[in-house]
Amino acid sequence: MSVVDHLPVVTDGRVSVDRGPVWLDVEAHDPHRPTDDQPVESRRTRRGWPHGRVAAAVAIVVVALLPMLAVLLQRWGHPYVPVADQAVEDLRIRDVWTFSADTPLTGPYSRFGWDHPGPMLYYLLAPFSWALRQRAWSLIVGNVVLQGLAVAWTARLSWRWGGLRWMVPWVAVITLAYWATGPAIFQQLWNPYLPFPFFTLFLLQAWLVAAGQTRRLVGMAFVASLLVQTHIGYALPVASVGTWALVRLGVTEHRAGRSLRTWSIWRLPLLVAGVLWFVPVVVDTVVHPPGNLVRLIQYYLGHGTVRLGPVLGIHGALGYLATEFRWRPPWLGGPDPAVTYSSLTLPSSVAWMVVPVVLIGASWGLARWRRRDDLCALAELLAVAVVAGTAALSVLTGEALPYLFLWRIPVGAATVVLSLVVVVETLRGGRRWALAALCCLLAAVTVMASVSVTRAAAASDGPVAPMEPVAASILTQLQHGGQPRGAVLVRTYGSLLGGLGDAVVDHLAAEGRPVYVDRGLGHEYGYLRTASASQVGAVWFVIEESELYSILSRAPGARVLAVSHPLPARRQAELVALQRTLADQLATSGHSGDTGDLMTAQVAEELSGTGLPRSDLDRLQALNRVVVAHTCLCAVVAFRPDQIPSFVVASS
Repeated sequence: MSVVDHLPVVTDGRVSVDRGPVWLDVEAHDPHRPTDDQPVESRRTRRGWPHGRVAAAVAIVVVALLPMLAVLLQRWGHPYVPVADQAVEDLRIRDVWTFSADTPLTGPYSRFGWDHPGPMLYYLLAPFSWALRQRAWSLIVGNVVLQGLAVAWTARLSWRWGGLRWMVPWVAVITLAYWATGPAIFQQLWNPYLPFPFFTLFLLQAWLVAAGQTRRLVGMAFVASLLVQTHIGYALPVASVGTWALVRLGVTEHRAGRSLRTWSIWRLPLLVAGVLWFVPVVVDTVVHPPGNLVRLIQYYLGHGTVRLGPVLGIHGALGYLATEFRWRPPWLGGPDPAVTYSSLTLPSSVAWMVVPVVLIGASWGLARWRRRDDLCALAELLAVAVVAGTAALSVLTGEALPYLFLWRIPVGAATVVLSLVVVVETLRGGRRWALAALCCLLAAVTVMASVSVTRAAAASDGPVAPMEPVAASILTQLQHGGQPRGAVLVRTYGSLLGGLGDAVVDHLAAEGRPVYVDRGLGHEYGYLRTASASQVGAVWFVIEESELYSILSRAPGARVLAVSHPLPARRQAELVALQRTLADQLATSGHSGDTGDLMTAQVAEELSGTGLPRSDLDRLQALNRVVVAHTCLCAVVAFRPDQIPSFVVASS
């Protein structure tokens, strides 16, 4: 029987003994001595390690890792063509080993004109790329392995703190959070996706530090740096929770008569933080003045190249966070309210925020009543996370894209699950059976969530992104055509959402071809990879919109190097001719601003009031629907630098 089975419970000045179930409380932490001088491993029973409980713990961890194992087996060695952000990340991860001006000193780029704070994502994934000979699918492998390590790390820390009774809830939180995301979070290496499980790990580390485990400071510094460097959206929640943990640690140690002024406690955490932040803060500022940090500060002060949009506000923030506290939230398999035909989510009723208020308030009050300082700290952690999450959402600018605040999912799951654990831990009678029942329930839900996510991942065995087959076709055509023949400058003309241009740059750079991008994009693609049009032999325009291809391909000097579409040759020629004719008619009638609608699947309705022939619009709409179902009519059109059409230069 473990130590915690005989822990004295103090109530109203009397001491009673609450004997927890033997199978549940292995290696449990003594809540009355949460310091580092008694490592959990040293408090073993006379019967040695309970192998059955270890086997149960391993089984739960394996269940939690099932989606990652499925994706790993599914994608290992599978041909993969990264597009969009994944292509740029593939490019920059390879740049880590160049030890040149192209070696990334900052994180992934943002559409707002700056990079995320630091390059830890690139540095952590570079060994996977090197070990797998820089094959593109190494991105997926590295992403899955790192996320799996976060899950295993969370399980290990919670096991050392309190055995199964604490490992099961924390693993449940991280697994349930995955239930709300879908398989893309494993299959796409993306800076909003990779740090997702690390946020739950960070919450656990912060709780342990606040409870007195100073040896967790090093891991907390590492994980906090990874979160903030990889995506700036984690900055406010991480800073708030981290600050609370340090302050509470200081207060607790001061009340206990212990001093935190010993240099040995802080030496290693400060060294880790200093090393991790020296490159993005100091080196980048010196090498590429004024530096990314300055651009970030300018942006958030409203002085950047891209202006701040309207902020979401407190009411909107509470509405989005309330989604995680509905009767069946997304992390329990429920729907996330979304805008029709859009990737935007909708806020829920603010009334649902009464759930975290009641849960956190009740758990904190019960913990104080039972004089369980460790449980009080956990309730306070959840409160800080909810408040910090609300504050972070309230200052969100622009559209409320879900990937900008994925951390709200583990905040909601942790608040509900861990508050219930605190309440059960403070029961006077029947605590052992209540704990056993709750852990069994959480284990069952963990299995359900993991199996659901695993099945979805196994079923999603096609292209990682819709643009991937198109990019593969374009790159094959370029290769068969012997392109490029000399140095080229790659530009995206029109929409860049599909990321085809990024795929072209990444692929050509991987082959060692002389490929460049425009000056000013060095922070995104590498500073040695920039050039002006006059320094190259050809300028390639990568197009993802059919009407732009139809217009640009008829310009003098245009050379179509590659084109991807689903139409037979005759119908393709018909679509191009229709778009050219209708574009000319729109320009003549003063509706040139509507030219972009010529590519849509609802072109007949959208241009019905422009005076264009209805029969032509209906025929174009039928052809467009076939193209849209194929993803796009995409192409690469080349010009000599001195033959670039003036209307393209003006639009650029």
